[in-house]
Amino acid sequence: MITAYDIRENLYALILASLKNITPEQAFMEIEGSREMTNKLKKAGYKICSKCGVAKSLDEFYLAKYKYLGETRFSIRHLCKECMKAKEREKYRKKWGKV
Repeated sequence: MITAYDIRENLYALILASLKNITPEQAFMEIEGSREMTNKLKKAGYKICSKCGVAKSLDEFYLAKYKYLGETRFSIRHLCKECMKAKEREKYRKKWGKV
């Protein structure tokens, strides 16, 4: 049975293959390799910031609090604290026009 997850993975691999001028098989291997690395980092207590690309300790990321089916849950943000602060600073400057 094909799931939405499978379709998304196939589409991502095709896009990656076209952007990097590689075959779809090579793109799938690259995706699997990055997934394995991410899992190893999580087990070791680290995460990669999606903006700066640096692997940092989980203590250097903010927690996001959300509700799901009436239950409060937490997740780790995708930006580290430094990048999140820089993003918020830039947003403030754009909104209020301050330097």
